[in-house]
Parts: sequence; C-alpha cells; structure tokens
Amino acid sequence: MRLKGILLITLLMLSLLLVGCLKVDEAQEIDRIEFEKFDINNIYYLQKIEQEKLLINVHYKNGNSKTVGFKTALCLQGFKTDELGEQTLILKIDGKILKIKYEVKQKEIAKIEFVCNAGVKYLKDEKLTGKLILNVFYKDKTKQEVNASEFVNFDSSKLGDYTKSFEYGGSKFNYNYSVVDVTTLYAPTNLHYSNNTLGWDSVDFAEYYLLNIDGKEIKVTQNFYKIVEDFKRVKVQAKADSKFFKNSLAVDFKKEYTVTFPSVIGVNISAKTQKVEVGNSLSFNASASVGYDSNFIVSANGQSLTPENNVYTIKNIESNIDIKVSAPTLSVYNVRVIHNDFCAITTSKTQGNYNDSVTLNFAVTEGIDYTGATIKINDKVVPFKERISLSLTQNVVVEAQNIKPLTFEVVINKNGVLFESKSIVYNQTFNMDFTLENVKMIIVDGIVLEGKKVVITNIKEAHNIEIFY
Repeated sequence: MRLKGILLITLLMLSLLLVGCLKVDEAQEIDRIEFEKFDINNIYYLQKIEQEKLLINVHYKNGNSKTVGFKTALCLQGFKTDELGEQTLILKIDGKILKIKYEVKQKEIAKIEFVCNAGVKYLKDEKLTGKLILNVFYKDKTKQEVNASEFVNFDSSKLGDYTKSFEYGGSKFNYNYSVVDVTTLYAPTNLHYSNNTLGWDSVDFAEYYLLNIDGKEIKVTQNFYKIVEDFKRVKVQAKADSKFFKNSLAVDFKKEYTVTFPSVIGVNISAKTQKVEVGNSLSFNASASVGYDSNFIVSANGQSLTPENNVYTIKNIESNIDIKVSAPTLSVYNVRVIHNDFCAITTSKTQGNYNDSVTLNFAVTEGIDYTGATIKINDKVVPFKERISLSLTQNVVVEAQNIKPLTFEVVINKNGVLFESKSIVYNQTFNMDFTLENVKMIIVDGIVLEGKKVVITNIKEAHNIEIFY
C-alpha cells in the first residue's frame, strides 16, 4: 500500500508539471519580431546585409521578450537582394517557422562609376582576375559598391582584343581586355660604355635587367649601370617575372680599348684610330709612300712590331694601344748619262729626291745628222730634243741614239762615165792624185783644175769631178 501511494503521488506531480509546461508554451506564443538597428522596410537592390551580425527582438503575446542572434534563429532562407520586388525571409524560432515578407526596392541613382583594370592582358584560357567594381551613388547621398564581374561575359578561349558590354541601373558600360600568348622580351640594344657607365636602350615590358660582369650577377631596374671595377665582358639580359613574358636573350658587351694610329709623312697606314673589343686582334698595313725608303719602325706601346708582307698584327688586346711609326728617309735617285761622240749631254743634277726636277740638255753640233735621232730615258724612247725636263720618280739613265755626222758624196766620172763615188764626212778633206795617169783635163764642180792633183778641204757639200783622158 505504501508503494502504491508513492507511485500515485509521483504521477500526480508529473501531471501537474506537464500542465504547467503547456501553459508556458501558450503563454510564450510569439506575437511579433523586430530587427534591432535594421530597417526591414527599407531594403534596396544589391544591398549588402551582414545577416550573421543581426539581432532579433522576439516579442511574446504574454508580454515577455528576448533577443536572439540571427544564427540562433536558424535562418532557413535569408535576405535576398539581387532581385527587385517582394521576397520572403524564413526563420525558425522556438521551433516555430516564421515567414516574414519584405520588399527589395531600387534607390534613385544619381550616378555610377565603373572601376576596373581595363585593358588588362590575360593568357589564353585564363580566368577573370581583379575586381570589376561599380560605385553606385544614390540621390540620398549614399554609396554602394557592386561587383560587376558577374555581369561581364568574359571569354579567354581565343587570342585577340575584346570589348564586353553590360547594363546596370539604366547605364551601359564597356570592359576592355586582351587575350595574348606568352611573349619573349626583346634583347637589349645599343649597348654603350662611357665614363665608367654601361648603358643600353630600354626594353618594352622589362621589369629589370640582369647583368653578368665577368661572372658576377647584378640586378638593376634602370637601363644603365656604373661599373667601378675593371671588367672585360658584360652580359645584359632583360627580364620580367610577369606570366606574360619570357626573359630575353643575353647580349654580350665586351669592353673596348682605343688603338691610336699616327699620321706620318712618308708612310701609308691602312688603319685609323679605332675601338677594339677586349681580347680581339687588329691587323693593319704600313708601307712607304712613293719617294720614301722602307726603313721606318712600327711599335705598339713601345714594343717593336715585325710585319709579314707589310702587315702588322696586334693580338689579344687588353689595354689601350698607342701605335708609333718612325719617320722614313727620302729616297735618292741617280741620273746617269751615256755619252755619245756626236752629242754632248749635260744634266742639272746627278742625284735628287722624289719629284725633284731635272733638266737634260742635248748639244746640237754643226755637221751632225739628227735625222731619225731619238733620246732614250730608261725604257722610254722619245724624239730628239735639245732640252728635256722631267721629275724624278726613279733612277734615270739617259742616252742619245741614232746620231751621226753628216757625209757628202764626191762623184768621180772618167770620160763622162761614173768611175767612183766616195762619202766624205763633214768638214773633212778629199785628196786624189792623177799625176801618173795620162790625163788631159780635170774639171771640179765645173771649174778646170790646173794640175793633176784634186784636193777639196772642209767639205760641207757634195762635189763632182770630171776626168778626161
């Protein structure tokens, strides 16, 4: 009996407790809810609502109230602002599902600014990068930032330049971009070195340059670099860490040294002062000018050079070179005369230098036959002249040729018949004795000769002798 009594009491207490709970539920029936510091009646298109931070004041019909967070309320369908018009917010509070109606409105827009990385380049099949932002300014002086990426029909499947258009808030906008391949940077050009500074022309899209100075790498962002220490060789490469570019080829620059050449009278030098890259060789020709002897000496920085066929070579140049050439001596030319018994030759000088003037005189003598006479000067034969002037360019040998004395014929006829004709040299004497012959008469040049001896002196013309027996 005692046990039954205990059970009855327990059941009675549980019944009373259950009845009390039902009364609480009925007493805690939700009358309304309110959002704290959030106006559900003024929600605008694309408005950003930080739902997780919202607080909800729950008011019960019995006058009680409590505040719960948006998470605690168990949001089954949150705020949606990307569509205009009436929308539904679904919450679950105290196990009860609440459907709350709200309207998404469009604010009156004052202006819209499109903020984007316009003109950006993309690799083929690359996804849209960066933010495309619409800054929307309303007439109530509020501002809203809208992500425009979802409005752009972006496509990078093909190379080319593109313009994508879209509309928002009654305004039209364009987004420009290019789809490109990976490009190799151009190699640096116009490398030059002056005042210990190496420079080059800037390379488009290069972010920096990598210098290798005799094996030592240096990174520079400008298109020049001052090299304090001595060097022989520099490699310059344009680089960009961007995905769009490959590094350029490395360009060699070798330090240049000056090879200085002199100007020397009497020596022909084929080279002029010039720059030569380190380690290179330089050949040049040096020969005596006409009228000068080849007795000059060529030296490089004080060291004599030995030529091969007048060609001098400086090998492996690693410093500035100063070429010196000693002055050659003037060539001396001789004038030699081959004497002729019938023509005396005199010369104004027997020796001279190049281009010196020499006068040759050839004596003209009475009784000499100059018909067909010539003058031979070395291998050249010219008609006879009494005077010839020439410039010395070599040794000279002079000779008068084909010169002979004049001769005259003495014709002897006997009884009207030609007996003999003798050639007598100019100014010589003809002598013939007919004493032993039975001669009746001798006529010389039309004049009857007394006696039988014919003597004609200083012959200067032809003579005729007639002898009669």
